[in-house]
Amino acid sequence: MLGPSCRRENGPDAPRCSHCGGTLAVAILEVVRGNVPEKVHFLKPRNYTIGRARHNDLSLSEASISKLHARILYEDRQFSIEDAESLHGVYLDTPRCSGRCSIRAPWSSSAT
Repeated sequence: MLGPSCRRENGPDAPRCSHCGGTLAVAILEVVRGNVPEKVHFLKPRNYTIGRARHNDLSLSEASISKLHARILYEDRQFSIEDAESLHGVYLDTPRCSGRCSIRAPWSSSAT
């Protein structure tokens, strides 16, 4: 992954650029409900699995979370989320997500 300012290569697990110190995260996931120790997760441009099991990329130890609850997908410089047939479902800004749902930043403009 390239540093945001210096455009130099970094390791895949580096949270910050080892050359310029800039963050390598391109999005933030905030958990707004539940009793989980980490409420904010910094996302890099890659795919993630979310669930209660420890082998997930984002492990949320909450009773209402399935072992494999959802997948966050990164394609064409955009994130989307899909429910992994979890019992309680996935919600984005209140509506339940069925299938794959596009995640848009609140500051994004629909005009191109």
